[in-house]
Amino acid sequence: MARSAHAPKNHTGGEDNYKWLVNAIDGELKRFREKEKEYRPDHYLFYTNLVLTPAKDTGIKDRIELYVKEKNVFLKMI
Repeated sequence: MARSAHAPKNHTGGEDNYKWLVNAIDGELKRFREKEKEYRPDHYLFYTNLVLTPAKDTGIKDRIELYVKEKNVFLKMI
């Protein structure tokens, strides 16, 4: 299963991008929590047009990866 999430064009970046992406991911994970196990995908690809800053451990990319690992109890990580 694949899902695309496009941030609004008026986003300023940085922390706004992180908060927007966390909200989008939370919505997706909520959908999986509410579904019966047999209706959950084996794998899930989430992509976005946000710039994921690459700073080690503090950039959006690393923070989002950690967030998903902590919150995701439904899908296999690839």
